Amino acid sequence: MQKTSTPKNCKNCDKIFTRPYWLSKQQKFCSKKCEFEWKKKVGFNPVNDPKIRKKISLANTKSRPKIICKGCGKIFQPKFPYMKNQQFCSRKCSNLFRFLIFGNPMQNSEIAKKSGLKRRLPKKSVCCKQCNRIFKIPRYTKYKFCSRKCFKKYFSFISKKRWEDEKWAKKVVCKIVKKLLESPSGKEKILIDWVAENKLPFVYVGDGNFSVGRKNPDFKHKTLCKLIEFNGFYKHTKKEETERTKYFNERGFDVLFLHNYDLKDKEKTISKISEFGENKCNLEYGNM
Repeated sequence: MQKTSTPKNCKNCDKIFTRPYWLSKQQKFCSKKCEFEWKKKVGFNPVNDPKIRKKISLANTKSRPKIICKGCGKIFQPKFPYMKNQQFCSRKCSNLFRFLIFGNPMQNSEIAKKSGLKRRLPKKSVCCKQCNRIFKIPRYTKYKFCSRKCFKKYFSFISKKRWEDEKWAKKVVCKIVKKLLESPSGKEKILIDWVAENKLPFVYVGDGNFSVGRKNPDFKHKTLCKLIEFNGFYKHTKKEETERTKYFNERGFDVLFLHNYDLKDKEKTISKISEFGENKCNLEYGNM
C-alpha cells in the first residue's frame, strides 16, 4: 500500500490543506503568511527561530573586524565584533608564539607573570603508608597515600583493630544507641506498661543504659542473667535472632524473643514472661 498524505487544519485560518506524508506531522500552516501572522499574534521572538538566526549571524560577519594572526600570519575574524584586540586565531598559535619568544616560561617566574601563564609548583617525594611506594606530590600539600585503594585499606585495617577492643566498642555502642533511641517505640511502651502493672522482675534497657558486648537488648532481669528482645517483622529476620542468641549465650545470658503477634494476647505474653523469669538459667555467667 502506498502512503498518502493526510488532510490537516491550518492553525491560523482553519483551512484544510494537504502535504506529503513525510511532512504531515511537521507542517502546521497552509502558507508562510499564516505562519508570520500567527507568530505576531502570539508574540513570537524571531531570534529563537533557527532560520532567522542564520541570517543574523551572516549579518554580524560583516561587522566583525579582520585581523592578521601573529603566529601563522593568516587573516581571521573573531567570533564577536567586540573582540577587536584578539591577536591569535587559535590556542596553538598563541602557545607557539610565547614558546619561541620566552623559551620555557614555567622555569622563570618573571617571564611567567608577563606572559600570564601559571607557574608549576616544585614537587617532593613521599612514601605511601600502606604499600611503601615512593610517589611525587606538590611541595605544599600533605598527601600520605598514593591512591584511593591504599587509603581505604589502611583505615579498614585500623577500624578492625579498634573494634576488637570490647571496652572501646561498648562505649561507642552506648553513645550511638542513646542518640538514636532516646525514647522507646510505641509497641515497646505497651510491654513496659504490662511489666509495671503485673510487677514482673524486668527493666527497660533499650535506651543504651546497659549493653552486652557490642549489642543492646530491650529488657533485662533485675537479678538474673536473662534478657528480652522485641523484634518486628519489617526490620528483623530469623537469621538475626539465631546470631543474637549465640552472641548472648556465649556471654552467659538467656534470651526470650517477642514479636508483633504476641501483643494481641495480653495474658499469654505475661504468662510467657513470668515463666521465663522464674526458670533457672543453666548458662554460666560470661563477660558483659
